[in-house]
Amino acid sequence: MLIKTRLFGEIEIEDEKILHFPSGLVGMKPMKRFILLDTEREKPFRWLQSLDDAEIAFLTLEPRLVRPDYRVAVQQEEVHPLGITESTELLVLCIVTIYREPRTLTANLQGPLLINAENFQGRQVILIDSQYHNRHDILKEIAQLKPGNPISNEGILVIKTR
Repeated sequence: MLIKTRLFGEIEIEDEKILHFPSGLVGMKPMKRFILLDTEREKPFRWLQSLDDAEIAFLTLEPRLVRPDYRVAVQQEEVHPLGITESTELLVLCIVTIYREPRTLTANLQGPLLINAENFQGRQVILIDSQYHNRHDILKEIAQLKPGNPISNEGILVIKTR
């Protein structure tokens, strides 16, 4: 399928890799279809390109790249519609914001995107009672990281029952 984007022009995507967010994203409910774009130049960042609005693309990052201890604690009913269990192959992304002045990069660790990598269903969840916030300074976190620590998604999702 050929799509038009503001940032990347026309690009060919595979239909089976379209991500579906049935509830949309916070503040952008009408946008339900996205594609993840990897570019060599922006690694480890990935672009979440809307297929419903060519003008919209979000820079994203796996939160464990900057916070190896990052965890998402959610209720079962939040992830059940996506077919997510603790054994599901899961992709967790956070939306990144770039500020020009002062030169800052922040990640929304309070509103992660949970994506079932097996059926391409996703949802943005809001972590209410957590230590994370929506403008987490990535550059500060990177400066505190110890080199050589392997990154893993093991244990990133904690499904709570009432």
